[in-house]
Formats: sequence, C-alpha cells, structure tokens
Amino acid sequence: MILFNQNDLPIITKAMKKIIFISFISLFFLAAGAQRPSRSKINETTDTEGKKSEMTVKRSVKHQSRSYNNKSDHNTNSRSGKIRTNDRTLERPGNKRNSGSMRNKREYNQKNRNDNRSINDKIIRNKTDLHKNIRPNRSDVTIDTRNVPSSNSGRDHSINSRNFERERKTYHTPDIKRVHRRVNYVKRPRSIEYRKIHYSYRAPKCINIVWTPRMYREYVLIYPEFRYWYYPYGYRIRTASAYDAAYYVGKVVNVYGKVYEAWYSWQTDEYYLYFGAPYPYHDFSVVVPGRKARQFNRHPEIFFEGRYIWVTGLISLYEGKPEMIVRKKYQIHLY
Repeated sequence: MILFNQNDLPIITKAMKKIIFISFISLFFLAAGAQRPSRSKINETTDTEGKKSEMTVKRSVKHQSRSYNNKSDHNTNSRSGKIRTNDRTLERPGNKRNSGSMRNKREYNQKNRNDNRSINDKIIRNKTDLHKNIRPNRSDVTIDTRNVPSSNSGRDHSINSRNFERERKTYHTPDIKRVHRRVNYVKRPRSIEYRKIHYSYRAPKCINIVWTPRMYREYVLIYPEFRYWYYPYGYRIRTASAYDAAYYVGKVVNVYGKVYEAWYSWQTDEYYLYFGAPYPYHDFSVVVPGRKARQFNRHPEIFFEGRYIWVTGLISLYEGKPEMIVRKKYQIHLY
C-alpha cells in the first residue's frame, strides 16, 4: 500500500483535477472528430444524388432527341432515300475516338436539323395547299340556319346587285289611268337651289318611323309593281325635304314641306298636292285618293293648300318629276 502524508493531499488533488480536465477535453475532441466524417458523407451522398438526377435528365433528353432524329431520318429515307446536302451525301459517323470525331458529330447534327426543318416546312406547305383545295361534304358540316330578319326573304338575292340598283333609282310610276292636266300659262319660278336657300321649309319636330314586317306587308299591297324591297327590319326611315325628293327615287322616305297647290281630278277621283311651285314647275307631288282625302275635310283642295304636311311612302318618277302615291290615311301627317 502507498501511504500519503497530509501535506501531500493538496498536490494530489490538483494533479487529479488536471487529469480529469485533460481527459474531458480529449473526449470532446474525439466526439467532434467522429461527427465530421458523417457530415462529409451526407454531403457526398447529396452531391452524388444530384449528379445522378442530372445524368438521368440528360440521358432522357438525349434519348428523346435521338428518337426524334431517328424518326426524321426514317421519314426522309423513306421519301428520298438519303439526306442530301449541297456538297455530298452524309453518313453517320462511327464510334471512333479520334480528335475530329466530335466535330464531325456536331456538323452532322446541325445539318440534320436544318434538313429536317426544311422538310417539315415543305410538308406544312403541302398540307395547307391540300386543305385549300379540299371541299368538305355538306353532310359533315353544321350550318346555322337561323332566319335573318329581312324584308327580302324568299326573294332573289340578285335584287340587291348593281344591275337592279340602276332600275330602282329610275323607277317610274306604273301605267295607270291618269288624266293629263292642261294649263294655259304659268309663270316660271326661281331655281330650286335659290328657293331651297331663301324659302326653306320648316321641318317637323320628331319623325320616328321604323321598317317592320307589318309595314312591309302593307307596302307590298300598296305598291305591287315595285320589287326592290331591301330594308332590314328595324331600319329607320329617312326624312327629307320636298326640295330633295328627287334624290330618293325608288326609296321609302318621309317627305315634308308646304303644299303650294292642290288640284282635284273628277275623272279618277284623286287629289294632287304640289310642293314648291305650281304645276308643271313643281318640285314634288303627292297623289291621294278622294275617299282618303275627304277623311281630313269635306273640301280637301281648300284644306291642304298652304299647309305644312309630311308624307311617308315610295317615291317614283312621273314625267321627270318625283311623286308619291298614297293609299292610306296614316301616310299623311299635318304639323
């Protein structure tokens, strides 16, 4: 047994403390050194996994490009046998490890891409040309058969052509029983341009007449000889002065003005209303049946003379002058 004196105790305790401290520090460094390789291994594993994923992506892309090139090569070989360039026929390079092999591969891939693009462009052009010439069968095509609201439905569409436009603009009053009026002498008035400026008509406040199916049916009965109805339903009828009536021949218009003279024909029982000037220098005339004219007054020639009225109807030509034949009372309005 080893015996120690009491004086040696403090020295021994200090030595023990040093030994314990040194052992504790050594254990700490040993533990830290054991953890470092584990972290490096984790980092290495993550790096290897990332490299593997990148390699797999690159391989898949290369595989897709190779399959696409093989398909294009197959199509071009089936059509033309070989891919031809301006210089020579290219052959796919072998698995050589020479220094110029990579350069040849790049050139080959670039030329293949250019040739494939040109071939695809040709195919697309041929497709478009073919599609232009193809006419689909009517059994395969669905057509919208909704009826468009128009007053020309069921009639020949050539009525709206330019050939019929000239006939419509020169539409004359049909040959009906008409009494030729004889006048001894009438002073010639001033020109229509002068009267239009210095003796303009007072226009009505509001005229709003719209072309409807009912109006179309009634006007077909009123003017049976006219066959140039081209107005769509909902069309607002235009309004013009009696001075400008000559510009609307063959059209349904609202014409306003002041009646200069009224004349009655007892042979046909009709009243003639002349605007602007007396017959035969008038600008516009309206023919009203006696039965309809007498619904306004018992003496229509006195009632209408000097009044402002506006009438709605079809304008036609008679003896080179515009006129309107009225068959209904609602076509005449006072203002």
